[in-house]
Amino acid sequence: MEIAKVWDIIWDNEPFHWATAFVLVVAVIVEFYTLWQYWRSECGTTEAAIKFIKKGKNVKLSNEVRQWLKDHLGTDDSSRFKQQDGNFILIKYPSVLAHPIPRSSLRFVTTLCTAIGVLGTFYGIQQGLQGINLSTKDSQELMTASTELLMGMKTAFSTSLMGLGSGSIFTLVLFGCDSLRQERRDSLRQKLKAISQL
Repeated sequence: MEIAKVWDIIWDNEPFHWATAFVLVVAVIVEFYTLWQYWRSECGTTEAAIKFIKKGKNVKLSNEVRQWLKDHLGTDDSSRFKQQDGNFILIKYPSVLAHPIPRSSLRFVTTLCTAIGVLGTFYGIQQGLQGINLSTKDSQELMTASTELLMGMKTAFSTSLMGLGSGSIFTLVLFGCDSLRQERRDSLRQKLKAISQL
């Protein structure tokens, strides 16, 4: 099945479709931003400090790395790092590596997308049933009412698909971002363990 056909089935240009799309796009942007913050800000200083410890004097020190070295090794001078059995001695383990990876605060978005889809489903059904008059004997009026009912059902099913699909996509985004955070933390733990000990 072509993507264009699938898109035509899912998208019906109703307010519920736009609301679901808006929630999904904003949530994905915020989740990627928090992943970037964790990757660069929280883990970046620790990674830069590990590189400095490995390479020594050839690496330029930023203020954050200098402070990290003072907090965790007691000095920012590579010639004065305490060593034991070839490993550097940490006076304090980095908290970013000691704590579990932060869980996303956006886990509710999956449920929200699904709820918007279900709300759109009931709206579509109500919209389709609104014009039906079962007491009429005019066949043309019944055909018109049936057409309206089918249009409402199209809205109902497409909003359900949009909500469930958006929720599923965001669940995959959450899983991917959590995996990347875990991989980043575990990688830094291994690098630090290879060159230091408490």
